[in-house]
Amino acid sequence: GLGAYEFGTLLPGQPWFEHGASKHLDSAVLDLTGGFAAYEESMRAKGSKVIKQTRYKERKMGRQAGEVTFRFDVRDDASLATVQSWKSAQYRTMGRADRFARPWVVELVERLHHTHENDFAGVLSMLYADGKPVAGHFGLRSDHTLVTWFPVYDPEYAKFSPGLILHLHMAEEAAAMGLRHIDMGPDIGWRYKQELKNHSIPVTEGVVRRPSAAGAVHWARHAPVT
Repeated sequence: GLGAYEFGTLLPGQPWFEHGASKHLDSAVLDLTGGFAAYEESMRAKGSKVIKQTRYKERKMGRQAGEVTFRFDVRDDASLATVQSWKSAQYRTMGRADRFARPWVVELVERLHHTHENDFAGVLSMLYADGKPVAGHFGLRSDHTLVTWFPVYDPEYAKFSPGLILHLHMAEEAAAMGLRHIDMGPDIGWRYKQELKNHSIPVTEGVVRRPSAAGAVHWARHAPVT
């Protein structure tokens, strides 16, 4: 019964939607198929110093802010609320709509946070300095891929690049668990994704419409003015 369906990060090979694709992008991926050591080697091979620089900043944060620790799968509601609060503040700072201002988004994320199956789970990862949360991420995991959704950090610790530190720890733990990829989504406009990726996959964005009144209304609202 839908008149229009807007999609993003669509993988190739889905002919029902490909005719509606309006934008072609690259989704940034950390390829962990050979383990974390192989990922590190692939980054060195392309001349990247991001891992070395991030490890230096982690040690610096440990000296100045306290011992750095990490947990891959945190299941308490208070930690999720902290990440949501940080993310809402980040949206406002960036001038973007706050997704967590929508009750259905909050409910969905909370339900996924409590879902833990072998081939599908919500995963909340947290980085701490002296026991205090400094960065977090909530995303979805299959039996082979972790998809990032809501990465965020406490701006008070920005000089240490806690987001990069968090992602490297996530990659190490994911590889140790046997996960093969971390998919961070389209990298356009996101420097940290461009720095961390060692692989990419093509994706598309767009919209498909049914020949209906609702589809026509959607087209009229979104068609470019000439």
